[in-house]
Amino acid sequence: HSRVQKHGVSEEDQAQISETLCKVEKGSKVFISFFANFHDWEEEGIVTQINRDYRFFRINRIGSNTEEKICFDDLYDIRVIG
Repeated sequence: HSRVQKHGVSEEDQAQISETLCKVEKGSKVFISFFANFHDWEEEGIVTQINRDYRFFRINRIGSNTEEKICFDDLYDIRVIG
């Protein structure tokens, strides 16, 4: 993979992300699109922790035992899928 720059998120998309984050809780199954380590990623996982004060959550990726910290500001999209 070649490095990419983080692209912007429209105000409409930001509003949708914020609305969805209000519904997310520990144990939620989510699909996320996000920026990390100079790359754009898409993953599904189970939320293991959410910290609204510090604006991040952790997910356990489906099919993997690795947990990943995702900052709210790095999200392009989030959907609750289960």
